[in-house]
Amino acid sequence: MDQYFKKIEKCSLCESPRNKILISRPFNDPSVKTFLDDYYNNSIEDKYLEGVNYEIAECLNCGFIWQVYILNDELMGNLYDDWIDKKDSLRGKKEADISLFHDYSQEMIIISKLLRKKPFQTSVLDFGMGWGYWCLMAKAFGYNSFGLEFSKSRVDYARNMGINVIDDISKIEDSKIDFINFNHCLEHIEDFKNILNILSSKLSDGGIIRISVPSRRGLKKEDFNSNWKATKNAIHPLEHINSFSHKNLIKLGEIVGLKKISPPFLLSGLSIREIIKRIIKNFYFNNFGTTIYFRKIV
Repeated sequence: MDQYFKKIEKCSLCESPRNKILISRPFNDPSVKTFLDDYYNNSIEDKYLEGVNYEIAECLNCGFIWQVYILNDELMGNLYDDWIDKKDSLRGKKEADISLFHDYSQEMIIISKLLRKKPFQTSVLDFGMGWGYWCLMAKAFGYNSFGLEFSKSRVDYARNMGINVIDDISKIEDSKIDFINFNHCLEHIEDFKNILNILSSKLSDGGIIRISVPSRRGLKKEDFNSNWKATKNAIHPLEHINSFSHKNLIKLGEIVGLKKISPPFLLSGLSIREIIKRIIKNFYFNNFGTTIYFRKIV
């Protein structure tokens, strides 16, 4: 096997060896390489990608989708610490539209309603917190908020904003966290079942974890033809090494002792038309979406 990559031969969710390859293209093929050069500002040296394919497999047992060849641990560190432009990444949060912060505020209200506790009584953890803006919102709402992050630049930035940062999951005591935000991390993690199992152990009795991953809604298998080109979607090359359906997430939750729950409607101040749209949207997400709230089974 190539020195820079490792091969994932079977389904990481159900462990079935039965799968089919949806697409296989050399990483240096223009259909893949052009995207990588543009997205990472030509920061990936050609030597890392030579002789390796961007290959997508689908499990014939459970429908889980994954990248067969993924970067080794050292290069995964390079990807997130060096190849991704930190200035652009930070700018995406600092200069975000108000809708991002509105969504964060809605999440803070949902947490309180689901747990039926006051913010000062509630500990929340943002796993893979990035630059810390979700934690900052939680702190503003009065929660005991913590962030877990491995990137030193992001940790330093968050600490400068007054965020409590944990750099090692083992430092969290079991059964101490009431709510965990696990937002757009699962798709990046090779050993995701083990990580989620550890996070579940950190939840208090009846604690809640919110999992969100990129939707497959725009991912059509018939698009994997001679005209296919890589893009930023659920199977983003190098980064999104796992792709989950709604059913995949439910199954994963069951494996680690979590049960899907429905978040409450937040309808205050909405018009009749907006309420109808919200009900339809919630129906879709509760039955097909890839943002799901889970409660720890006691």
